[in-house]
Amino acid sequence: MDNAIGSVNIFNLNSLTSSLALDAYNLSEALIEEICTLLRAGLCLQFSSSHAKDSSTVTNAGIEAMRRCIERGEIEPERPLVILTVDTLLEPENIQCYVPVSYEHIKSTCESYGINLIIKIVSPPIHQQLMVLFAGVQKLFSSSMSGRSGDCSVIWKIDTMRRSLKAIKESLPLKYQQSTWASVTGSRSSESVRRKLNMRKVGVNDLKSTKLLSIIDNDGTKAFGKVYNFAPIADWSTPDVINYLNHAGDKPCSLTLPNQRIPAYIDSFGLLLAIYGEGGSDTCEIVMDDAMDKGGSSCNGTARYGCTVCGMVSKDHSGLSMRELPRWGRFGDSFTRLRDYFIRTSVDVQYRAFHPRAMCSVTSNVYLQPNVLKANVLEKLVYFGAQMTEDYKQAHLDFKACYERGEIESDIGVKDIMSDTSMSFDVREQYRDAYIARMLKSPLYDLFSEKHAVLLSFLWTLHGVNTSPYRPVKILSNVRKGKRIPFPKTNDELNELRAQQGLKAWDHKDVLNRDIPDARAYQLFTPPQDTLKGLQSSLNRKVTETDLINLLPINMESYWLQNNKSLMLDSNGFQITRLTNLPLHTRRIKLKYTFDPLTKEEVIKTQCMQLNRTIELSTYSEIYAQVVRAGRELLSASLRLDEAIYDLDVLQSHSLGMEPLSLTTTMEMNFCKSFESTIIGVSGNPRKRPSTGLRFSRRKRDFSKQGVKIGRASLKDYNPTVSPALHEQHQSAIKYWLPDLSQKLAFQFDLANYHHNDVNLTEYTPYYFDEACFSTWLEKGFDSLVIEHDHFVSTARDNKLQARCYSGVEPCHKLLLGTGLVISSKFERYVQFSLARTQLFHECRLFRLSTKSLSFIDSAKGVISMAGQRRQKAEQLLAVRYLRNEKRKEVSALLKQNTQQRKNQALTSIMARLSEFHEHYRKVCESKLATQTVYALTQKPKEILHVMDYWLAEFTPLCCSPEKALSVLATEKERIALCNDLESVKQFAIAFSELLNDTKRHILGIIETTNNKFNSVVSQVLEEELFVDDLNNIEMNDESNAMFIGEWLKSQSVVGNSYLMAHGIIKYSVFSIGLHCTAEVQRGSSSRLEQRKKLAQELFHYIDDLSCQSVEALERLLLSKHSKIDRVAVMNCERKATLAELRAIASHGRN
Repeated sequence: MDNAIGSVNIFNLNSLTSSLALDAYNLSEALIEEICTLLRAGLCLQFSSSHAKDSSTVTNAGIEAMRRCIERGEIEPERPLVILTVDTLLEPENIQCYVPVSYEHIKSTCESYGINLIIKIVSPPIHQQLMVLFAGVQKLFSSSMSGRSGDCSVIWKIDTMRRSLKAIKESLPLKYQQSTWASVTGSRSSESVRRKLNMRKVGVNDLKSTKLLSIIDNDGTKAFGKVYNFAPIADWSTPDVINYLNHAGDKPCSLTLPNQRIPAYIDSFGLLLAIYGEGGSDTCEIVMDDAMDKGGSSCNGTARYGCTVCGMVSKDHSGLSMRELPRWGRFGDSFTRLRDYFIRTSVDVQYRAFHPRAMCSVTSNVYLQPNVLKANVLEKLVYFGAQMTEDYKQAHLDFKACYERGEIESDIGVKDIMSDTSMSFDVREQYRDAYIARMLKSPLYDLFSEKHAVLLSFLWTLHGVNTSPYRPVKILSNVRKGKRIPFPKTNDELNELRAQQGLKAWDHKDVLNRDIPDARAYQLFTPPQDTLKGLQSSLNRKVTETDLINLLPINMESYWLQNNKSLMLDSNGFQITRLTNLPLHTRRIKLKYTFDPLTKEEVIKTQCMQLNRTIELSTYSEIYAQVVRAGRELLSASLRLDEAIYDLDVLQSHSLGMEPLSLTTTMEMNFCKSFESTIIGVSGNPRKRPSTGLRFSRRKRDFSKQGVKIGRASLKDYNPTVSPALHEQHQSAIKYWLPDLSQKLAFQFDLANYHHNDVNLTEYTPYYFDEACFSTWLEKGFDSLVIEHDHFVSTARDNKLQARCYSGVEPCHKLLLGTGLVISSKFERYVQFSLARTQLFHECRLFRLSTKSLSFIDSAKGVISMAGQRRQKAEQLLAVRYLRNEKRKEVSALLKQNTQQRKNQALTSIMARLSEFHEHYRKVCESKLATQTVYALTQKPKEILHVMDYWLAEFTPLCCSPEKALSVLATEKERIALCNDLESVKQFAIAFSELLNDTKRHILGIIETTNNKFNSVVSQVLEEELFVDDLNNIEMNDESNAMFIGEWLKSQSVVGNSYLMAHGIIKYSVFSIGLHCTAEVQRGSSSRLEQRKKLAQELFHYIDDLSCQSVEALERLLLSKHSKIDRVAVMNCERKATLAELRAIASHGRN
């Protein structure tokens, strides 16, 4: 065996001691028993394995624990063992070589043991990959110098793994979905101080299996389906891990004691240990005997692999050591240079722009914040990523060509591995095979591809990066054509150069500009000239909310939609987007769908999320059919079917043998809105006080011996609601839903109308690519974007304008048309909002302002300091506070009312709400009549009719039954107060009857009026002379009746153009009597007019049949069912009242 000169080699068997072997065996058995304890308790296990030394240790023990428990009959063989590996796409090259080897050994071993293994390698979605995450204007790079938390490991690893485990759990039988899970990791406290603190934060630093089971027992039913973190080797040292791996396997690196073999899924971990030897400056040694301190580490403490661009360590010692080996040095040091450049951009303010994006929720001023990198810095990052991608791609092609020529043994990397005497010959051969396999598979890194270029072009346009359109696409094209920029200097090189120039280091406190300046605010709207104090002094009355309208916050979402362009064209004049009408309001419904595969029984429960109450939809077939369809789509997705299945027999065949499936989702019912009456009631029993949240802009404070230094403000705004906490605690709001025909304009992103069903996406993917569409587009589309970029730049230069500047949001729409880039349906609202906001900022030229110096920005019109922003905000918040106080007084006054006042208030509130409801009822009936009219003539708005019919079925009983009216329109406290006051009951009964009669007269009058107008149009057609204009429109002299109907339909929001509707009515009337048309057209027109008449007649009879009991009967009903008034007392009161009236009459007669 070959030995390294001057060191004790890990493969030198003469260096072993029995104490080390015994330690390794004891550690192994204790670790296996820890995991067996969880398995015997019924837990399902998921191992997070990077296939590095720590995760390999726990994964190896987990596989052996599963084998033993299955063999002993302690667990069922069907129990899943989930092993997930997250490839961040930035893993070190040597780890990339080892992972496939380890992966295949795990699969084959578990198969031989009969373990139900689910093993996957997953990666972050494209929007979270390096170049999009940190060059996409969403996030600044975190480093040990920046002071920001390094959450990239959470984004790339933890979140990715959590989403993958969730998807896997959903695909398992219900038994295992609802089981308690443990996510087992190889985290150790001794790895670093930061790791130790993180482990302590999540409570796994000293968590053993017994303690974990105790926590699970205490959680009770809450533990079902929950995933608990577990780190069984948290207290192991690095020498413990190395010692364990050395003694594990059938052919261990170090001999074990008799009958103390440490089972492993691989013959030896020699290759893994050799890889760790590359990460240290010396040969990876096993430190002997007393020198093997439990707190120390192997590889001289330097071999610790992580992300190749990690900035949370001051220097990547492992990466630098790897580069000294020809097998890895062949790729150069571009990752070190990129990493150091990222670090410099994370701390040096000179790289930042004052970017507009966030807005104050109170003043609507735009914050210009120094939290985005300048456009030229972003472009450099893209150049570096593209250049590195092309370099690794070329290295892959060169290696592949060398292999195909049969000259692989002469490759510099292969020769280096085979000549490395620090490894045994067997390990060298394993390494050689793994190295060749990985190099042949694909380029080691793909940091910036065509997809990244397209998505980054979209994001730069979406968020207003001040550069030319499609710039990332152009940069990638330039690099492929050989147009490059130099890679940045490393931090050491930069300091060396500065030292030669007699300058201090770049990160010296006197040089590095780390003081982030305060943001600025741009006044998007003219600031309000009025003040609360001024209005109070100038008005000779109480200030109302209407008076303060200019001081109250603006609903920016409505503003965006009102200021959208209706049509956008690209530079060639082709249409790239248009606005489409969508329902303004929707009713969000929570659907719980349960399916029993044995009986094919479906159980559907629905709840209105806005009103927080259960709703019954089964009585209305059309809407219920939509709900059932949504439930079956959800079941199809849960069963991982390629498409939605609606046939119960087919669904049963796919789910036989499974327990009943219970699934939950949300859906929306269009053309519905939640209504909350402004006439509030109060409850004497307060609800839990709602959290107020932040009520200020928090300012940074640095504490030192010299005192407290107040720094810049963190821009955190609270929601400026005018509703006080007292109001939220005591109010008893009356809510119900209403049909609503209002529509809004929204971008229709994909005019090609590709169908992208993202219901089965298992990851949080706001953006993704349709592979087939993208491949087709790539053939010619990529070059067309480069041409458009060049055309924009050349045109700007010809006109002596700035070529590298923001040009508007049009490229976003072009990129969504045909490239295959798709916005997830859950993310469309955010994109629509961002597009409108960015376009407005562009028209205000804010993105060009962001690149200027701070002095220039301060002198620009409309820009104010944060002090000025706070003054304006404070003035507007005074108005908000005033309205809050007024509402607080109103609630307080209601709470202090005496018994008689409460009775009077109850009657007043109920009567007002009843009148309010009848007004709604009349509007809905009128809207239904209008919708029926349009439906009969055009056969289009059927969905709206279903919603209206469902509403009338639910709420018509409120018009006829006082009990049902009170159950919806009154609070419990108000019902009690009303029904225990005789006079109030009488007044309510009279009003209830009169309102019903008024409503009937109103609706029947509208039906009669519209019928008369239609009849008048038909009569005019028969009597008047008709003529046809140049556009073939049939016209007559007096079109007032038809126009009346058209205007009425427009007022009900069922048509947009009253003139066209009026002429349509004239046309159908003419055709119905056989003029200017064929017999077939006559039959169709006549049928439509008859259908309109029939629908109107049905509504007439429906309303005409509405009735309620007499006033006296209503009184008796309310008193008998609700009142606690003594019946004798009531009779006595009535007798006294009658006697008093008689005495008064007699007295009047005598006078």
